[in-house]
Amino acid sequence: MSESNKDERNEHEEVHFLSVRGVAEPFEHMLQEFMRETDRGAILIAADIVAATLGAVITSLAPPQFGAKRLKELLRYPGTIATFSSRA
Repeated sequence: MSESNKDERNEHEEVHFLSVRGVAEPFEHMLQEFMRETDRGAILIAADIVAATLGAVITSLAPPQFGAKRLKELLRYPGTIATFSSRA
């Protein structure tokens, strides 16, 4: 493969998330914690991680008119989008 083809291919490749600094160690720790849990416990932990991530996505996509206080009210119990099922 020529150098120009290698450069072109590398330009379009995505970076693996574990190669990002500060991600691999916490990810490994999380996997070890999951392996210690029962199936039910692992699902509950995973659901909480997903809910927190969805909350972060909602926060980042919320219109500026919402304001921090209003967004906090929506995301915290008993807010409209406080639960995992309402965020999903």
